[in-house]
Amino acid sequence: ALAKCDRSTIVDPQYPTTGWMREDLCTASSSDAGSHFVCVNMPSDFWVKTGQAKSPADAAANWPKPGPWCICMWAYANYFAQHPEFSSNLICDATNKWVLHKYDVTKPAQCQALLSICKRCGLADPACPASC
Repeated sequence: ALAKCDRSTIVDPQYPTTGWMREDLCTASSSDAGSHFVCVNMPSDFWVKTGQAKSPADAAANWPKPGPWCICMWAYANYFAQHPEFSSNLICDATNKWVLHKYDVTKPAQCQALLSICKRCGLADPACPASC
């Protein structure tokens, strides 16, 4: 079963829960174009470095505080491409296994992201690339 991407220890009145459906689960519906399947322990610079927040002040005022968060697959791939150590922030049991079939392994950044998830989470699945 998919574990919760649990924000219960984070004091964030504006964003107390995560996930597309705000149930602390990295699931989605057909309306979720971002595919919020990857649970990470989000660092404080995430919103700025992914280009979603305009500045650190914007991130602090308008975006979820650091801690567990379901992020878009593309955001994980982009952030990981710039910061390979980001894979240590993965929360494996709360990352949806749908990522195994949703990343496009013909695109280098997505292949590398999937490979990092497979390695970090110890997945032995045919969808896991041997290399990119």
